[in-house]
Amino acid sequence: MSQPTLSKAISRGLGFGMAFTGGLWVFITWQRRKHAKNESSSPGFWNHTSSISPYQSERKSTSSIGSIAAVAMGTHNLSIPTELPTEDARMKIFDQLSEIYDSSLQVDEFFLRMGKNRQFLIRKAKGLVLEIACGTGRNLNYYNEATVSEVHFIDKSPEMMHRLKNKPISHKKIFRSFTVGDVNDLKFKDDSFDTVVDTFGLCSFEFPEKALNEMIRVTKPGGQILLLEHGVGRWRVVRWWQKRHLHQHVYSWGCYFNRDILSFIENRADVSVTDIKRKHFGTTYLIQLTKNKQPLQTTPSEVS
Repeated sequence: MSQPTLSKAISRGLGFGMAFTGGLWVFITWQRRKHAKNESSSPGFWNHTSSISPYQSERKSTSSIGSIAAVAMGTHNLSIPTELPTEDARMKIFDQLSEIYDSSLQVDEFFLRMGKNRQFLIRKAKGLVLEIACGTGRNLNYYNEATVSEVHFIDKSPEMMHRLKNKPISHKKIFRSFTVGDVNDLKFKDDSFDTVVDTFGLCSFEFPEKALNEMIRVTKPGGQILLLEHGVGRWRVVRWWQKRHLHQHVYSWGCYFNRDILSFIENRADVSVTDIKRKHFGTTYLIQLTKNKQPLQTTPSEVS
């Protein structure tokens, strides 16, 4: 290819890229405004808006898609505290986010196909199911009544649970109980559930290892633990970006999105890794664990 032809191709490519990015930005903005308008029509919305922190008011630019553009454009001007928030402070973040959580994630999850990831994971659930860190109930649509007998929900945020219980779909017969409680102290007997589901919990719990221990404890031998998590990326540049924006993300969403998720499941005698998939530069983890009927001798991990 000659130099003029190459230059012309590059120029066209850049022009197309800029046009596509501009169109995408307009579409995202339109979608977010539409969902925000719909959300604001719910009772009491305007009475609670003032409770949202300034960090959460920037949630659009700290979300998965918007964050890249916002960082590149230098639009993050808020002064973020140097100290990470306490667990109580993060629980307040979750409570405050509850009223706009679904509408804020709608567009990002669409473009990241997160609904497909949720569906892929939840469709594996069977029998008696416990979903922890259920939030506003973004997994409710994906439970298969042909394979699931009943589902019990638990979340530490009363406001998140309130939003879940107000959704019409939550009245389906298989959805049996809705509990505000601590995953680190589950009020269930050992070996109670066929399946335990956790989507984006290990990245949010104050003590993720303890939470995972509780999940495994209440799972029946031979039962499964299904995890969809945020975690540290595969590539160095991605890990650098996550570390640089950790404080901002935690104060916006309450989530530590660069935790080493695989370190929580490596070299365990009580579970076996059935399947692991990673997406979005390795930052999204889909993990299926099986509780061993008898504890295994630990061996060097083959998880990668």
